[in-house]
Amino acid sequence: MLEGSRVEGYLGKTLQAQLAIFCVQYGLARQWQAWGVEPKVLLGHSLGEYTAACLAEVFSLEDAVMLIAERARLMDAHTPQGAMLTAFHDAAAVQAIGAAYPDAGVAAVNGPGIILVAGTTQSIADIALRIDADGGRTTSVPIDRAFHSPLVDAVLPHFRSVLERVRFSAPKIPVISNLTGAVAGAEITTVDYWLRHSRAPVQFMQGMQTLHAGKCDAFIDLSPEPVMMGLDLCYQEIRELTGSKGVWVPSLRRGTDDQTRMLESLGKLYCLGLNPDRITAAQTPVRLPTYRFDRQRCWSAAAERGQHASADKSVAAGNGMQTVVKSTVPSTASSLSAETDIHRVMLEHMALVDQYLTLTEGNR
Repeated sequence: MLEGSRVEGYLGKTLQAQLAIFCVQYGLARQWQAWGVEPKVLLGHSLGEYTAACLAEVFSLEDAVMLIAERARLMDAHTPQGAMLTAFHDAAAVQAIGAAYPDAGVAAVNGPGIILVAGTTQSIADIALRIDADGGRTTSVPIDRAFHSPLVDAVLPHFRSVLERVRFSAPKIPVISNLTGAVAGAEITTVDYWLRHSRAPVQFMQGMQTLHAGKCDAFIDLSPEPVMMGLDLCYQEIRELTGSKGVWVPSLRRGTDDQTRMLESLGKLYCLGLNPDRITAAQTPVRLPTYRFDRQRCWSAAAERGQHASADKSVAAGNGMQTVVKSTVPSTASSLSAETDIHRVMLEHMALVDQYLTLTEGNR
């Protein structure tokens, strides 16, 4: 939980931003599914493909979080500060300008004349000036690392070892690949696929063509701001060629109450024929505490050694003799904090076992 004045700077860092975006996307997807909205096909943009793959069960939620965190950490550790820009210019012209800079390159093809370029801060600044001089227009992307650029090469050997720890499975929902723009096959379950995914340009325009060709009724945007909806305005020709009449539905939108936005979008889907039979009456949002947690432990200090509850009591042995049981809980047991039920149960059972062993040993 962050103070409002710190959020922008905090989320401007790669690690925090990447994890925050994934959490929002994954949480929104699960909310839609809770309302009975199940995806027939998934398409993500760069980081978004991790969300898509996780929803398709290519890898687990735990592995998805680990991959995103490690990928961002490795970018911070092994690449210099970089920059990214969106160029509104002819793709061939942007490619030609970028070719003069070995530490920069095309990071994504988002639409006709909409090219994402990434590289070192200086190279991106120079490329922006040259594109502007060539009659194009550029806008900067608020990120401090150059994903899908030559700078990523230094990260790949380290990221390979991370990917090798992941258990991959065949997707249960079709995923449109950023590498080809087509529905991914078995290659999406390999280490090499995700290495190339980190480095190669995102073929988003081709992915959108595949999406429209599927003639879906609705496209639900899972981003905090529905940027993809704006890009879709560039695909009118593709819509006409494919006969696509799919309607874009945002999940969130900046400046709009989140609950209101979600319910309005749900209403739009209802008008398209969705029957949200699993939705319940809107609940009152729970307000999170606004104070900072102190992280102060309030548990009682554990004793170094403790005795059985039955210590110093006489216990009748099987041979009719009286045996006095005097025993102590092993010192290792006292290190178990009674913070959880399972720890209390373990502590009690260790005492009983130790008592039993003492009794039987004394009557041999």
